[in-house]
Amino acid sequence: MTEADTRSRSRSMAALTVYRVVSRAYFHLPILFLFFFQGGLSIITIELLIAAYGIVVALAPAVTARWTRNRPLPVLLGLGEVVKILGLVALALGPDIRSAVVGQVLSGTGFALTAGTDSALLSTLCSGAAFRRREAMTQGWMFAASFVAGSIGAVLFSAWSLLPFVVSAAAAGCAIAALVPVSRAATASTPVSLSGGAPAIGTAKPALDRDIAVRASRESRFWQLYYAMNRAFLLAPYVGFIPLLLFEELRLGVAWFGLVLGIYTLSGFAAARACPVLLTRFSPQRLALVPATLTATGLALLANPVNLPLALVAIAALGLGGGLIRPTAMSNMEPFLRPLDPLARRQLTTRMEQIQAVLSAVIVITGGILLLSLSVTQLFAVLAVTNLLLQLLVFVTTSRR
Repeated sequence: MTEADTRSRSRSMAALTVYRVVSRAYFHLPILFLFFFQGGLSIITIELLIAAYGIVVALAPAVTARWTRNRPLPVLLGLGEVVKILGLVALALGPDIRSAVVGQVLSGTGFALTAGTDSALLSTLCSGAAFRRREAMTQGWMFAASFVAGSIGAVLFSAWSLLPFVVSAAAAGCAIAALVPVSRAATASTPVSLSGGAPAIGTAKPALDRDIAVRASRESRFWQLYYAMNRAFLLAPYVGFIPLLLFEELRLGVAWFGLVLGIYTLSGFAAARACPVLLTRFSPQRLALVPATLTATGLALLANPVNLPLALVAIAALGLGGGLIRPTAMSNMEPFLRPLDPLARRQLTTRMEQIQAVLSAVIVITGGILLLSLSVTQLFAVLAVTNLLLQLLVFVTTSRR
């Protein structure tokens, strides 16, 4: 690799990091539940809308596969942000049921185009320890961006309900601009065969080695299930149930929503920053127990008669678990991604997000139905027990292999 290639690759990694951080500035996410709720939609309708997002994330790749198959990865990321912006516009036109459905469908489709694509693109730029460091560092700053955006978004919502959506759309536009150096590098690069080194940025190998891809998928199945299940039990409550608990049970003011929910992202930031050190000191299997335990603990704490301090501890535990899950899973996925071309890498990482989206949708819909007869704290008790049982099932069944 020439010095010019090295510089181009470094610039591309920096630009990709900026994109990943800015694209997670979801100013509207902490108040989305309240936006629907204050718009007069019922609890079960809101939970179905939130679940619809996850279902679209799972199904969209099958619908868009023919069009996206031979597109450079940076182009897919940019397209995903454009579709997200359209979704935000649709949501802001509501909150009636039509605009909400269109907004959730577009938002889910946009996320489906980007989910896993950014990690797949990063794996074409670096590997091994460099990949693990970059993934963990970026994850930390992504949590920080979510914390800052969520806190600001809640304050903006209390001033004017549409402002969080406007600022989120502006952040998506900035994310698109950050991709320009990566796209230029992709255009200027020439493909390199698997036998000769890393593939070119954003290009797809003409003929996918299906045997390698199938084997990589099978051998990495534990980390796929581990990532999907833990993320689902974190994201579904974060979006669908914790806002209800704060608003209905704790009577928390809207302006405080971003800060309280931001405890999740702030503790996630701290955990993600510590993850590279933890990965050097503990085996992957042993470290995987930590976020699993934190997730179960956080859910169990929210099942108690809740006061604000206890809720903050629970949200912090969930955030710590969330901050460790992605870098732990992706660091252990990287050896399986390494022999694959960009298309196969995206397929594997996207599949993880699809499984997670389906599980999230199931949790949200089931939880919404249970809320017809249970209190929100009783629902968290059900979630805590279910999570613990599934954690044990995954660990036992996959450890035999």
